[in-house]
Amino acid sequence: MLAAAIALAIAGSACEALATAAAAPPAGEEVAVVSTPLGEIVWRFLPDAAPEHVAYVRKLIGRGFYDGTTFHRVIPRFVVQGGDPNSKNADRADDGEGEADLRLKAEFSTTLHYRPGTVGMARDTDPDSGSCQFFIALENLPRLDGKYTIFGEVIAGLDVAKKIADVPRDVDDNPLEPIPVKVTLARRSVPARVLSREAGESSGELLSGPDKPKPYDPADPKWGAPEPQGALAAAGPEWVRLDLALDAEGRVIDVRFADPATEDAAAIAKQARAWSFVPATYEEVPAKVRIGIDATGKNLGAPPVSPAP
Repeated sequence: MLAAAIALAIAGSACEALATAAAAPPAGEEVAVVSTPLGEIVWRFLPDAAPEHVAYVRKLIGRGFYDGTTFHRVIPRFVVQGGDPNSKNADRADDGEGEADLRLKAEFSTTLHYRPGTVGMARDTDPDSGSCQFFIALENLPRLDGKYTIFGEVIAGLDVAKKIADVPRDVDDNPLEPIPVKVTLARRSVPARVLSREAGESSGELLSGPDKPKPYDPADPKWGAPEPQGALAAAGPEWVRLDLALDAEGRVIDVRFADPATEDAAAIAKQARAWSFVPATYEEVPAKVRIGIDATGKNLGAPPVSPAP
């Protein structure tokens, strides 16, 4: 009898333990997992700062809204942007213009800041026009603070976002090869520290912001043209038109492509980055500039513009 009683007690304790485990909440926090061909990006949500945005983005993820969308706007040392349903189609011209079924009222924060990995909601000029397009900051971007709703922060895969920003892209900053995503919800351990709560000084922007390269205009007498330093080794065929950004020392700091169908773009960009120029001047002062030039290193002029849709 004593053995039977002990067995019953053990069985009861086991049942109680199972019941307790079943009632316990799953470990970790609910996060967004963005799967891409270049790796995985994971962001935590910040519901205290933007409860409506967090709730809506979770809903979109849950119904598979983002699956098959692409990162349609990528700028090194600035942001990668995705989440546009228009990016699922083959028409590049409408990327960046799509929305979901709601527009959200802005939830601008006075305590959160754009740091590397901060996730914000893209919008147009209307502060309350955010819908589904998100962007991930790659540098400290205090000029965006209080202007774009912050609803998340990357906790893993920021290096993946930076790789995405470095892929060959067209003059609209749209990758030549689509980078599709699948976004799911999962539970992961998250760090106690939220970097976006800490202000950071502006850093790292080369191609965006107030100091971005100005487009070269050969008809404007304020410009002094950059000149190649010696013969430029051809990076590709003459029909490939490049958009180059040069720093104030004449070094190539960015390469974009006029034709989204350009082949061997990565190899062409690598070779073009080795070129060097006598710096351009604007009002007789060395200046960052965007120029157009053939992949042969000839026919320097104004930068190419987006083809008409």
